[in-house]
Amino acid sequence: MPGDIVELAAGDLVPADGIVLASHAAHTNESLLTGEPYPVEKRPGPCSAKYPAEAYNALFGGTAMVSGGATMLVVATGAGTRFGGIAAALQSDRPPTPFERLGAMDVLCTDKTGTLTEARITLVDHQGSDGVERPRVLELAAINARFETGIRSPLDDAILDHARELKLPDWRRIADVPFDFERRRVSVLAERDGARSLIVKGAPEQIIERGTAVEAADGSVRPLEDRGSRQAASPLPCGGPCAPPRATRSPS
Repeated sequence: MPGDIVELAAGDLVPADGIVLASHAAHTNESLLTGEPYPVEKRPGPCSAKYPAEAYNALFGGTAMVSGGATMLVVATGAGTRFGGIAAALQSDRPPTPFERLGAMDVLCTDKTGTLTEARITLVDHQGSDGVERPRVLELAAINARFETGIRSPLDDAILDHARELKLPDWRRIADVPFDFERRRVSVLAERDGARSLIVKGAPEQIIERGTAVEAADGSVRPLEDRGSRQAASPLPCGGPCAPPRATRSPS
C-alpha cells in the first residue's frame, strides 16, 4: 500500500508505482507500458521528465526488474497505477479517446520501434583503426561479449550473432567487471597461451581517456596522442584502442 518500502532485485515484478529511494545498477523492462524493449536505468534523484517513460526515478507496477536492485517507496497501487489506469479505461463505457479510436483502424503506419523495425541491432562490420574490416576486432569484441557475466545488451547479442561461427577454444575467462552507468564500460580479463589481456568495450570517451596506444593494420602500435590515431580510435574502442564493430537497427 502507499507508503510501504519495497526491496526489488533482478527477476522481480514491480508490484506498484513508486519512487526510487536507492539503486544498485537497477534496470527495468518497461515494454508493457512504452513498447520499447531495451532496459531502462533507474536511479534516485530529482527528475523533470515530461513523460513516465523518461522518469528514471520512478518504477511502475507490472514492469520487471532485469538487473541490479532497487529500494522503492510505494505511491500508488491497483487501479491507481499507470497500468491500472489503462486497464480501467479499456473496461469503462465512456466514449473512446482519439488514442483509443486508433484501435478501430484497419491499417496503421508508424515508425515506432517494434513495428517497422525489429528493435534488434545487427552488426554490419568490424573495422580496425584504419577503417578497414579486421577479424581481430571481431575476435576481441566476441571475447568480451561471450565472457562477461552481467546482463547482455542488444549490442552483445549482435556481436555474438555475427561471430557465431568464430571459435575461441584457446581463450579462458579469468574475471570481469560488468557494465554499469557510472563506469559505462565492460571489462573482461581473459587468457590465451599464458598471456592475459584486459578487453574493454564501452562509451568512446571512457575508453579513449584510458587508452595510450592504437594498433595499426600491420600489428604495430603507435601512441594514441598521434592525431591520426586519435581520430581513427574515436569510435568506441574495444579490446584496447581499436575501433568496434559497427551496428545498425534491422528493418523488419
